[in-house]
Amino acid sequence: MRTETEMIDLIINTAKHDERIRAVIMNGSRAVNPLSRDCFQDYDVVYLVNNFQFFVNNHSFIDVFGERIMLEMPIYKDADPSEYKGRFNYQMLFIDGNRIDLTFAAIENIDFIIENDRIGIALLDKDGLLQGKKFSGAEIYWVAMPTKVAFENACNSFWWILQNIAKGIKRRELPYAMKMFSIARDELDIVVSWYIGLKNNFKVSPGKMGKHFEKYLDENLWNLYESTFPSGNYVDIWTSVFRACELYRLLAIEIADHFAYCYPYADDSAMTEYLLHIKTLPDNPMKI
Repeated sequence: MRTETEMIDLIINTAKHDERIRAVIMNGSRAVNPLSRDCFQDYDVVYLVNNFQFFVNNHSFIDVFGERIMLEMPIYKDADPSEYKGRFNYQMLFIDGNRIDLTFAAIENIDFIIENDRIGIALLDKDGLLQGKKFSGAEIYWVAMPTKVAFENACNSFWWILQNIAKGIKRRELPYAMKMFSIARDELDIVVSWYIGLKNNFKVSPGKMGKHFEKYLDENLWNLYESTFPSGNYVDIWTSVFRACELYRLLAIEIADHFAYCYPYADDSAMTEYLLHIKTLPDNPMKI
């Protein structure tokens, strides 16, 4: 596997030797925390270019970075060329395990690029394009304090969606039940993120898709969180649903007490009672 030094040198030297590339920015996790490294981290790179269309049309340009396992061009797949708006992305996984997410951006869009990427390190700046440009910094990813309305809406969404899981279980509609549970778990992740923020003065990020939850939750809470992931067994799904309710209740009440918000005890009690009742019914019941 090529080292980080080798990859950075390749990225910079490729730009140095091409007059169309005027500046290079590295963003993503390698820019957020330079001290945290593992072999799975992408190289998130932006090339600011003065001939944007060339890099859109000449896909073979990226062969310079090495032999690939796979390539994805999300914008190419999902958007019409008229919608590129001066940005085009190549996501490359190489046979040595390295990955580069490379965005070509038209120079005239530099302010938009910096505003949307937020975190960045200038690796090369041939014309001083990045001088005086300010990246927001890692705090842009910190958990934001929940407003009263956001908290109330989140609680409502979580407790409401649970009846769909119960319906899917009793109808033995496994894909439906699991997709509904996935929605419920998304709502659970919101309150977990708020709880982590609360415990850390809202100066941390739980990571994309909660990937750092284990780092910030104590052992008991993490074990409870783990138990909210069910197998495809209906009995196991029921267990995970009630574990999710337990964890949601525990964290949301602490958040509500801290901010003097109203936790929906009535909704919690009524839905829990409903779920317990539905659980006792036979499959495909004729009446509730």
